[in-house]
Amino acid sequence: RTLINCLAVFSSFHVVVLASAMRSSFQLLHRCGLGWWWLLLLVPSLLLCQTSSTAAASEAVSDGEGDPDDCLNVEEPGYAGGDRQCFGTDRLGMVCGWDKTELEAYCEKSTTGLKVCARRRGGGRCKKGNRRPVTTKSHDREL
Repeated sequence: RTLINCLAVFSSFHVVVLASAMRSSFQLLHRCGLGWWWLLLLVPSLLLCQTSSTAAASEAVSDGEGDPDDCLNVEEPGYAGGDRQCFGTDRLGMVCGWDKTELEAYCEKSTTGLKVCARRRGGGRCKKGNRRPVTTKSHDREL
């Protein structure tokens, strides 16, 4: 029951990854002749790994490194449905990802003039006068 409560915190993606890792771990332990109880020792480790990956996703907001007013490029090119990235036709300031969460990001114009999905290191939209995130992308066309 505790495991189910912990899993409820994770997105469906994390649950799939966790279930796959548990299945693979169990198969390996079974082949090695170890009992299923070894899996009980692995579950906390797997949960810790999943928690770490979730924490890494929010690192830009809570890492404490750098100025909280830094404007960070948080684009994830290729993300489903074009979310988490901005294109030349998008409005500046529109929400581009992580809607209604502390990680919510907004379309901003980069130092090269291309639109990118960005957020303030301290959370929220980049502050006026500091809305020029750095990018390495070569275009902002939607393909």
